[in-house]
Amino acid sequence: MKKPHITPKGLKTVQEISFNETDFSLSEAELMRQLNEKKGYSLYLGVFTKEEVEKVLRRSHISQRLAEKGFTDLLLDINTDDPHRHILRVYFGKKDKAHLLIEIILSESIFRPKIMYLPSFKYGTYNMMVIEWLILQDPLAQFKKERPQLPDQQYPGLGIARQVGDMLVKVATYLHKDGILNFPQYYHNAVIYSELFKFYNPYMQGVLKALERSLSKYTFADAAYAVSLGCVKNLKDGEAFKWKAEELILPLARDLRRYFESKEYQNILNNTTTDHSFDIDWALYRTKVNPPQEGKP
Repeated sequence: MKKPHITPKGLKTVQEISFNETDFSLSEAELMRQLNEKKGYSLYLGVFTKEEVEKVLRRSHISQRLAEKGFTDLLLDINTDDPHRHILRVYFGKKDKAHLLIEIILSESIFRPKIMYLPSFKYGTYNMMVIEWLILQDPLAQFKKERPQLPDQQYPGLGIARQVGDMLVKVATYLHKDGILNFPQYYHNAVIYSELFKFYNPYMQGVLKALERSLSKYTFADAAYAVSLGCVKNLKDGEAFKWKAEELILPLARDLRRYFESKEYQNILNNTTTDHSFDIDWALYRTKVNPPQEGKP
């Protein structure tokens, strides 16, 4: 199964990223001055000014990649009206929906696991950066046969997922977060994120891998739409598979990394992957993708 053009493939692992090379040019004195003067309300994530966000975009090579695509007149918009959800938007030429390239909504949260999947693991509470919304799109591009439209996708992607991923990891580390948390609303989102992220629930991680394996004989678009439309069946019991958004985590703290690297987690993941097989219910799929017109069979 072919993955879409925009994937985090090639995204550096946490261990490979040199955070010492990340310079946001913010001394402790300057940070305290800004926080005291502005009380953090107008600063992105309570830390970064608009100019510093622009610098982060350049140092993550996002601005350069956009320039290569012809987007040189970038316009930055930061919305911190809601102190709990900060929005970063990057436009080209004009600040409207038709010129939107990037939209990232981030928040902060304490993750306290409610279900203890690993009996022997010593659980804690984790300070997380949460990706609530992420759009990377090219409004000037058109979908092609080899890169068809995916569920809930309005425009083709920009091909900058790796650079944006690097930026988010560096920012989360700079803010001393234990990890990055996401709730993928769609199967294809989880596949794209799975280069670095894993489900906190090892059973769900195993189901994801089983879905990827079982549906790999089909195009990524068909697999994505089939899961989204409820047209995938579990071959073990014949029941329709329903996608459920769960905690998907990129661990940064050593304790959290140990959880995903543990033998218990891996055993559950592997056993679940082996025990599950899926396939597309093509008859049902065709009725939903090409529903019969009224008066016609």
